[in-house]
Formats: sequence, structure tokens, C-alpha cells
Amino acid sequence: MANIFVIGDVMLDMDIDVTPRDNQEGAVLCLAGSAPRYYAGGAANTAKLLAYLGHNVGLYGLVSTDWRTQELFHKLSGCMNICLWPGLDETPLKIRTYQNGRISLRLDMESPPPNHITKQPSAPIKEALRTGSGQPPDAIVFVNYNKGVFNEHTREAIEEMLSWGCVTVLDPKPCDYNYIWDGVDVVTPNELESSQISIAAEHQVVTQGGKGCYILSQTISGQMLQYPNLLNTAPVTDPQVVGAGDAFTAKLSSALVDGENLVQAAGMATKFATEYVAKSRTEFWLLADAVIGADDTTSN
Repeated sequence: MANIFVIGDVMLDMDIDVTPRDNQEGAVLCLAGSAPRYYAGGAANTAKLLAYLGHNVGLYGLVSTDWRTQELFHKLSGCMNICLWPGLDETPLKIRTYQNGRISLRLDMESPPPNHITKQPSAPIKEALRTGSGQPPDAIVFVNYNKGVFNEHTREAIEEMLSWGCVTVLDPKPCDYNYIWDGVDVVTPNELESSQISIAAEHQVVTQGGKGCYILSQTISGQMLQYPNLLNTAPVTDPQVVGAGDAFTAKLSSALVDGENLVQAAGMATKFATEYVAKSRTEFWLLADAVIGADDTTSN
């Protein structure tokens, strides 16, 4: 069992099944909705997947003091060390509606990070730095969704974390401050993100959805060497793709910290992500929560 820090932007996911219904208000779409199902999202999902994979996880992120945060704690309690600090006006919420098993709508409910958050290293960064300086973890997974945990003022703290000698993995998003992660071991963008970011990382493992992934590795000359695609081991019919990138990053990080080389780890991550998307989120987490002793996907 490895000690792994997951540092990044957490959010709450809400899924609702909908069906059309008759409407007496004219040309207005009317839907009947099921009871909502809640899941950990963003960095919280990555952390929970690492706990499911058998690791001792510390999650560092920013939240609000609203009901979303209470629900998020409800999903995470009992399976990791939760280090979430209030600082946001509201915890980000992603609402997805499903019709006939397919996503029909996504609604992002969030506010920009307060100005004071973006002008200094955030509390989660400071606490992870303090904790790791005393006893560095075996791995650090950075998860960036541009929600306030990371900014241009966190470069010095990130540099110190990269100097600890542990495995470092970044799940990136395009932003103006990606340079703060220069020197990270592995970056896990999808193809679109890979074309939009510039990070001086040793390796990029670029995910391609149902096609698997490929590896770009830095050579001595500064060029990138591409390894062949690592294809899915089992094609999935009509997969649910929400959280597939989280599953990939979690398993890749787990395999690397367990001593696998990058090619082996990428193959294992592709296989795990394939298994993850083959189930509904409800089905996956009912099974996984039973393993890690966390809550199920329904609300109290």
C-alpha cells in the first residue's frame, strides 16, 4: 500500500434520469426526473479510485461550506484522509441528465475562484507542502480543472514537491500557468488537451478514448519519441465515459508507484479505464464502495 497525495480541484457530480412528459405550458420542454445520484468528481474521483486500488490516499482541495460539500464528504468519508479547505463561494457541481441511458444535458454550476484565492498559494497547496516536507508520499497526483487550487503563485511549492523524488503525475487542463509543472514525471492529457498545453514533462501519455493511448517520451535531444498505440483489451459497446480520464490517471499512477515501467503502466491503465466505462457509474461504485468501505451513490 503506497501513500499517495491527490492535490487538485474537487467537485460534486449529480446524475438524473429524465423522460419526456406532457406539458400544458406550450412549446416548453418538460421532463420527469428521477431522484438524483451523487458522485465524487474531479480530483475527488481520482482519489477515490486510488483508494479502491488499495492505496493510502490524502486528498487536498478547495470547497465551500454549502450542501454540495456536505454531500461530497458523505461520498469520501471512511476511505481516505480528507484535507479540504473552505475558500470557494460554492463547491463546483456538474449536473448530467440521462435519457435512455445516454447523457442528454450537462449543466455546470460554479463560480469563479475569489480574487484572494488566485493571488497566493492556496491552503491545500500549503498543507500538502507542510505534510510532505516531514514525510514525503510515494506519489503525488495533480488534478487541474482551473477551479482555484493552482495558480501562477504555486510554482515554488510545486518545485519543492517535485524535488521529493516521488512519482509525480499531472492530469492537466489548458491554462496560462502550465509552466508551474515543468519537471513533472508524467502528464496524462487527452488528444485535444495535448495540442493545447506545453509542459516540460519527461513523458506524456495521451489518451484517445476508445482507441487507447500512446506515449510521447522526451529524448536527450529534446524531441519527443512516440510509442505505438496501446489499444483497449476489450471493446466496449455504448460505454459511459464520465470519469474515464480519472480512472486512467488513477491506475497509471498506481501502477507506476507499484514499480511498473511506463509502457506496462499505460497498458494497465487502458485496461482499467475500459473496465470502468463498461459499467454504469452506479454499478461500478456500488461494487467499489463495498471494497473500500465508503458510502453508496445515493443521497441520505
